[in-house]
Amino acid sequence: MRLAGLLRRAHTIALDTGVAPGVVRPVISDSWQRSVAAGVDPERPAPRILDARHTAARLATHPVAPLLSRVSALLRQALVESRYFVAFSDADGVLLWTEGSRQALRTAVAPRFLPGFLCSEDGVGTNAIGTALALDQPVQIYSAEHYSRLLHGWTCAAAPIHDPDTGETLGAIDLSGDFRTAHLHGLPLVTAVATAAEAWLAGDRRVVEERAEAVAVAIAGRDRAVVTTSRGRMEMNLRHTEILALLALNPAGMTVRDLALALYGSVEPATTVRAEVTRLRRRLGADVVLSRPYRLHERVSTDVGEDSVGLLPESRAPGIVEARCSLDAAFQLD
Repeated sequence: MRLAGLLRRAHTIALDTGVAPGVVRPVISDSWQRSVAAGVDPERPAPRILDARHTAARLATHPVAPLLSRVSALLRQALVESRYFVAFSDADGVLLWTEGSRQALRTAVAPRFLPGFLCSEDGVGTNAIGTALALDQPVQIYSAEHYSRLLHGWTCAAAPIHDPDTGETLGAIDLSGDFRTAHLHGLPLVTAVATAAEAWLAGDRRVVEERAEAVAVAIAGRDRAVVTTSRGRMEMNLRHTEILALLALNPAGMTVRDLALALYGSVEPATTVRAEVTRLRRRLGADVVLSRPYRLHERVSTDVGEDSVGLLPESRAPGIVEARCSLDAAFQLD
């Protein structure tokens, strides 16, 4: 309690003078400076980024989503005994899922620490999720170490979760509650849970790898891709054909941003790209089009290559047009 009081005074001094007193840890003062630079208002709650429908859609396609019931089971004792709640955000700091007692979740309403709201440092300033993502390491934030005054009654610990294959940050897991019940085990607990989630991801992918069947994707010389699996032949629409062609041309994989630029020439339609890939994965199977980054399984064979002259002549997607021009030019040189 005494430390919380000292931190509140230090917070006020730092905002008034721009200099954090010595009682403030360097990791916190550095984060406060980033929050100021981002123009975060310490009196305002987190901004809303997604409505309920889009939040649910983003969660449904997130690779960590199937693991959240296991995460909840690991943290159940802490949620019950300490009246904490657990939250999960994507790599951008957008909360996608929360779970805990009704009383604990009620405390999240005022600061808008809720699914669909942005809890990155840019969105709400220093907080466990936002700072863990900014630093790519586990952190614990206590009381007025939070930049937002709406979070001064909280203690939070969060740890990032990484893709076990690429090392890419997938999101962060957070444990939050009343600062008066702060416990030293909060940080090692969420760190252990994040490590377990990464191990589960790696194990689940090994199962997928073992079960994956051979798939043939025919695109060259066609207007629409034809995919042949043990279940039969399927003709794709133009957008899904474009996605398959781009993934075939980029075997190392493509991020949502990469695909948005290649399909639309802009990063703005990222949500549309996620939805299209989700529909494609639902039709072909998650063991055909893999995620984080999006890529074709190594057992998928395609006929897209250096001799694919006239690739998808109907397509006006920038990435396809560029590839078509390059392939045609290479053919003419030969």
